[in-house]
Amino acid sequence: MWDGISDALKLNCYRILQELLVNMKKHSNADLVVISFQKQTNFLEIKYRDNGKGLDKQPLQKNGFENVENRIEMNNGKLIFEPTHATGVEIIIQFPL
Repeated sequence: MWDGISDALKLNCYRILQELLVNMKKHSNADLVVISFQKQTNFLEIKYRDNGKGLDKQPLQKNGFENVENRIEMNNGKLIFEPTHATGVEIIIQFPL
């Protein structure tokens, strides 16, 4: 799965997931997290989902989310917030290959 993906992108994926998990532990009160990876022809997709309290757009910068956004932009990636049910958050991150 990781063949053909640069070490720099691998490291950024690691750091992004690390930041998401730290934020989840500090802020969301989630007790379940699902992370999946899918490699397509043109992009790498990472899906993150938890069952926490969700998030407001306003406190994202305060919660260290700015680092996640910067790392995604640095690799020409896309950040997509998916609406979830009553609680939780679903985030899709795509990086071109």
